[in-house]
Amino acid sequence: MHLYGMPTKMDEIMQFANYYDIPVIEDAAEALGSTLDGQAMGTFADLKGISFLEEPAGYYSNRWLSTILVDPATSGTDREKIRLHLETDNIESRPL
Repeated sequence: MHLYGMPTKMDEIMQFANYYDIPVIEDAAEALGSTLDGQAMGTFADLKGISFLEEPAGYYSNRWLSTILVDPATSGTDREKIRLHLETDNIESRPL
């Protein structure tokens, strides 16, 4: 969505998505530290995240640099519940 630190038009995207009841996934890896009208990138969408690596063809990533941002007040879950759920599938996570 965001590129080279420049935020995308989140107001327009969220207005459209809310009108049609479409969940929005926001990847803020390219906009760390950027804000839009005082709101940090990575805090607008329904599912917030920061991805760092793309898997090239023929490669497998362990996703150790993938990050999700969780707001318990809006998501209904918290980082510990997510960690425990991932652990049941032998997926290591390190909540910060």
